[in-house]
Amino acid sequence: MARKLKTMPTSRLSVVIQNLLADLRLEGDGMTDGELLARFLSSRDEDALAALVRRHAPMVWGVCRRLLHNHHDAEDAFQATFLVLVRKAADVPRQAVANWLYGVARQTAVRLRATAAKRGRREMQVVNMPEPTVPEGRDADSQSVLDEELSRLPDHYRGVIVLCDLEGMTRKVAARQLGIPEGSVASRLARARTMLAKRLTQRGVALSGGALAAVLAQQAVSAGVPNSVVDSTIKAASLFAVGEAATTGAISVKVATLTEGVIKAMLVMKLKSAIAVVLMLGLMATGATLLIYRTAAGQDEKKSTAEKPVEPAAKKEAVGHEAPSKKTEAAKGLQLTLSADKTETHMKPGADYGAVPVKLKLTFTNTSDKPIKLNAYAVPERIKFRCVSPSPDSIRKLTGEVDMILKSPTKEDYPVLQPGKSWSPNWTPSFPGAIPDGFATIAAYSLHQPGTYKLRMTVYENLRAGDEAQAEQAVWLESNELELKVREKE
Repeated sequence: MARKLKTMPTSRLSVVIQNLLADLRLEGDGMTDGELLARFLSSRDEDALAALVRRHAPMVWGVCRRLLHNHHDAEDAFQATFLVLVRKAADVPRQAVANWLYGVARQTAVRLRATAAKRGRREMQVVNMPEPTVPEGRDADSQSVLDEELSRLPDHYRGVIVLCDLEGMTRKVAARQLGIPEGSVASRLARARTMLAKRLTQRGVALSGGALAAVLAQQAVSAGVPNSVVDSTIKAASLFAVGEAATTGAISVKVATLTEGVIKAMLVMKLKSAIAVVLMLGLMATGATLLIYRTAAGQDEKKSTAEKPVEPAAKKEAVGHEAPSKKTEAAKGLQLTLSADKTETHMKPGADYGAVPVKLKLTFTNTSDKPIKLNAYAVPERIKFRCVSPSPDSIRKLTGEVDMILKSPTKEDYPVLQPGKSWSPNWTPSFPGAIPDGFATIAAYSLHQPGTYKLRMTVYENLRAGDEAQAEQAVWLESNELELKVREKE
């Protein structure tokens, strides 16, 4: 039997709720979320930050309370959500702040709930702590399903539900926030409610599109975020924005750890989506397996190997892949050059990777006297990256898996490199940033200290004779060492 969520008794009451919630939108001198966020970014304006917290507090608190029945856990997740906003403010879409906060709040609450489950214990409730009413039993399960399915909607559909249903904005106000016509909001909202109701029905939750709006609005009102929680979060976020939260003790160790964990998780998710798209385009354009073979048969295997590998840097300071094994053979007749659009950059607080990235470029040069035919089908797949940092603590590496889709190779994937000529793949990774770490794997390198970083790339390939695959022999081609100077300030 399908479950049913409790709905509002009358449509008039729903309208009242909408009006009450709309009154909460008046803070911030009528400025949109994007305008408030821009004001905060430009001058670290505490009033703009406070207005954003108060404006979205009921929605964020509602998410945290529905997923975390422990009052203290909900407080921690609520505060961590807005601390993430402070840290990632530059990356938040100006016309989708509410939708972004909803996603972060849910991710934070789910992460905290999973952490508590792993510990195998729950914090005891403080005696006499006023606990807002939390749905029990099957109704709680149904609301959990609702949040889960809402989070899975495409952003442009979830965004209008968050604004109009969870935050009670009128379509006119929502249109201003989103920067689209009011009519578009209306049609998008109707479509979003229908999609969500259909998905809920498939999960065993019976709810019509009209009743769905009432349930969502009721959840927003019943959240009842305590003023003390809002005030303490504003104070903590303001101190966090100027780097004084740690010294004043405004943020607990638990909240600080949760905040950092969410930020790292967001980075990995970003790599799995945005970077995956970039890689896919690069793979489709140039490929990832660089197969090197001569167009002329019967090459002299005893030809002098002028391009010997550079000795690897100290192992204890190197981050990335190890140097090539001496059991493998260096590619002959080719030279690999690693360059960058600039050799100096600077640290940047709040940036995804800690510093302003530079664009790297790989160039293959034919140093022999005969043409070399390259299989440029998917270049990044065989590229291994190494970095020698100023100290072990100055760089951090995170890895994540991405889905790879390779196209069938074409003639364009096999360029012929004439003697003395060079070729570069249509692929420009950034450092610090995301760099391939083997097939279907991405590594994100972030910098934590200024200094001189020494970069090197190695390509592991197969050497073939003729147009048909013969007995393959593992070979490698290592680049020069590129020095990147990272300053403390611009």
